[in-house]
Amino acid sequence: MVYVFVVLLAHSQNWRVTYTQDRMCASKGSAVYMNCSYTYPAQVGGQENILMKKFWFVGKEEDLQERKLYKGRVKYDNDSALRIMDLKVEDSAEYKFRFITNRDKFSGVPGVTLTVTVYLHIILKTLSPSGEIVEGSSVNLTCSSDANPAANYTWYKENEKQPLRPGSIYNFASISSEDEGNYCCKSENKHGQNSSTLFISVQYAPKLPSVSGSVSGRSVNLTCSSDANPAANYTWYKENENSPKSSGQTFTITHAGPEQSGNYKCEVQNSRGRHSSTFHLVVVQISLDDPGEGLYLRLLSFLMCSLHFKPVMFLDCGRKPENLEKTHACTGRTCKVYAERFQEGGNTNRRSSSCNAKVLTTKATVQPYMNSGVAKNVFCEVTVTFYHQI
Repeated sequence: MVYVFVVLLAHSQNWRVTYTQDRMCASKGSAVYMNCSYTYPAQVGGQENILMKKFWFVGKEEDLQERKLYKGRVKYDNDSALRIMDLKVEDSAEYKFRFITNRDKFSGVPGVTLTVTVYLHIILKTLSPSGEIVEGSSVNLTCSSDANPAANYTWYKENEKQPLRPGSIYNFASISSEDEGNYCCKSENKHGQNSSTLFISVQYAPKLPSVSGSVSGRSVNLTCSSDANPAANYTWYKENENSPKSSGQTFTITHAGPEQSGNYKCEVQNSRGRHSSTFHLVVVQISLDDPGEGLYLRLLSFLMCSLHFKPVMFLDCGRKPENLEKTHACTGRTCKVYAERFQEGGNTNRRSSSCNAKVLTTKATVQPYMNSGVAKNVFCEVTVTFYHQI
């Protein structure tokens, strides 16, 4: 008994089938598409776990493609998707995905419940003040059908097991973007049942955009993303400049230098409104001569912590690495900056760095230049790029 418990626990943790939908309804003669994802451990009992077979089934664990009822109507798309065409009322069932490896086998339970009904005559319509469905407005979904005696109606949202509510009208007092999706109305009386599906598209202004940055060489890429319907347009502005810098989700600054430092605003706009986020970019470029006993730089303001901090950062052009094991604690807040070693040729061996500010990337390059072939007269140009979102 204990041994069986251990095996079941291992399955629950390492073997999994996840369905994109768990309830679907469709009309006779139409087609339906089911999809899922699955995972399994790479090894079982210390031996490689190899996938051998995968298929969908109803009832007994038999491949649908081999069953007479589904002959010529079932197709497997991609890796784990099922398409059933020319639906019949008898296709109403719970569909499960199963896969077999050389070490074990697994079925996704519970599966996808499909309801197939005969299309008699059902009318679905939406009522909203403007004709278009806009976030925040009141919307009615209305279902009607020819039935004698009168039918009972139930509303479902696709991929939700529990019905929304009974009745021919389903009302959204203030519809939101999360309400977008397929809605199924089922009508039923003692003579049978019928169903139909309606897709609700909700228009809304752009959500608060997020801005991220990346450094490639001396180029800085700022990327802006936002959720909106209809699709939004992206425009970039720099603080105190009237003309836009760029359009599109990504803005690239090539050969970034101190003059590119500043606040960059990403504005996202569609027909329903606009929203914006600001990104603060700091580019610091420092040049100095070799003092003779090895090159070190004291950076009096580590910008991403605070202008009040005075940590010390040691830079080295390939000499005296034993002097690099230095640390300095910031004052005023909890902050610690560890020394970094910069090797000749521009390579960086980052020891570690921590700061209570949000530092997305710290990138430094060191380029040594020789003067008259005398090694001790080394000139180093250091470019450090910091950036964060406000």
